[in-house]
Amino acid sequence: MVVPGSRHVHERTDGDEVQRVPLLAEELSIGREKRVTGGVRLHRRLEERVEEVETTLARDRVVVERVAIGRPVPDGQLPQTREVDGVLIVPVFEEVLVVERRLMLKEELHVRRIHEETSAVQQVPVRRERVDVERFTADGDVRREQ
Repeated sequence: MVVPGSRHVHERTDGDEVQRVPLLAEELSIGREKRVTGGVRLHRRLEERVEEVETTLARDRVVVERVAIGRPVPDGQLPQTREVDGVLIVPVFEEVLVVERRLMLKEELHVRRIHEETSAVQQVPVRRERVDVERFTADGDVRREQ
């Protein structure tokens, strides 16, 4: 006779004698569980340092020189703005009364550009991020990395 869910017993009769033989069965149960075996903690920080950089700075200066002319301008021959040897010449006119009205070239403006370069040292902030890593185990051991 077999009893489900417990030890199984089989009875057999041989004449007057009864023999009992226990029958055993094993059951296998598989399961999984999650457990923490370690972890990682990240620390991010921003570092800033000042570096000196040398660079060339350029600028242009303008020098204006007034050159007196004082001569009449012939009809139809107005001097135009022009450039001679890197100097911009701008005519300036004035009407003057004489017995008749004439256009007189009063002066010219000679504009000269002077290019200059100088060295300059500047303080420039430079930033960089750093990350520190902490690894820890379930046992509580901590290891730091950079």
